[in-house]
Amino acid sequence: MQVFWVSGPVGRINSFNLSFRTVVLAVLLLTLSLLSLGSALQFFGFRLALEYDPQIARRLGNLHTAVELETLNAVYHTRLGELEEEQRQFRNQISELRDVQTKLVEMLPAPAAKKLPKNRALGGTYWPQDPPDMSRQTSSVLGRLDEMGRSTRKDRSWLSQEIQGWTSTISWLEGLPIALPVAPGQLSLTSGFGVRADPLTQRRAMHTGLDFELPTGSPILAAGSGQVTEAGWDGQYGKTVVIQHLDGHSTRYAHANDLLVKQGDKVKRGELIAKSGNTGRSTGPHLHFEVLKDDKPVDPTQYLWALNQKR
Repeated sequence: MQVFWVSGPVGRINSFNLSFRTVVLAVLLLTLSLLSLGSALQFFGFRLALEYDPQIARRLGNLHTAVELETLNAVYHTRLGELEEEQRQFRNQISELRDVQTKLVEMLPAPAAKKLPKNRALGGTYWPQDPPDMSRQTSSVLGRLDEMGRSTRKDRSWLSQEIQGWTSTISWLEGLPIALPVAPGQLSLTSGFGVRADPLTQRRAMHTGLDFELPTGSPILAAGSGQVTEAGWDGQYGKTVVIQHLDGHSTRYAHANDLLVKQGDKVKRGELIAKSGNTGRSTGPHLHFEVLKDDKPVDPTQYLWALNQKR
């Protein structure tokens, strides 16, 4: 394409050839010039905005000053540190709950332990494995951190209630006479609860406890936690210990050779309280063990779960 134009006082005619390639190059050059000018204006405009009015810069381009970024990083670091501490305490509580449940299972016989709820210690805060989208607004990121913190604290509160509940159950069970009064390796039951032929008169008489055959000096253990209400000599039972437990229960340990506790002592489940002997109305070394409910003798086998497992 040929372009003509007139110039000068004499009306000189000028012309030049304009090809398609020349037009395309001219358009591209103009476009690049405009883009460069726009980028330069944006760069210097944001620099001026950051210096004189940071709010405008944030609204226009989601930009932050170095001080603001440092402050945000400090806030993120603090929040993440708090979350890590919450998670650490959460894991410790899970471990504590498992220890409590393990202790409870050890106290119970196998059938009762199988009835305990499973996986009660599972759960916890959801921690996404994908990195967070930092293109979101600052308030959204902090909101997610706060939400994770609230969720973890809620889980910890639930765990605290679980631990408290299981611990209360263990304390209650420890205060009941459900543990064997003799060492497991010395479990030799010679006479049960109920009517029998009296070993001295051979007449029918009520036997109000269990007789465990034991060599003299064998350990006698508290069947449950409680307080010693009697520790001394009895004409029928010989050297005897009586322990008061929870819910109106008490236990009697008779015919001992040595008493290792005194009236008023507080004892724990499984604690050594005496050594077996042949004192009182007895035909040989053994432990006469009674369980009383509201001062009335009851069958100890209803309480000694471990004994029921052996029978």
